[in-house]
Amino acid sequence: MRAVHLLALGASMAVASPAFANEDLMKHLANPAEQVLQTVDYANTRYSKLDQINAGNVKNLQVAWTFSTGVLRGHEGS
Repeated sequence: MRAVHLLALGASMAVASPAFANEDLMKHLANPAEQVLQTVDYANTRYSKLDQINAGNVKNLQVAWTFSTGVLRGHEGS
């Protein structure tokens, strides 16, 4: 009976714990200047709070670098 209780306790703790990545990733997520996920955070935020690029200077942006993966049929993304 004790083994069943311990197993149930362990299973409930495993399910209840949040599924976050390692501590380094969590530290980088705290800095808005470092976007380390496809979205800004785990909440799927797609808007950056940074204000260095705005309506007044967006016309001055230029391509800084490009990269070819060799895939010619397009890439899937969200």
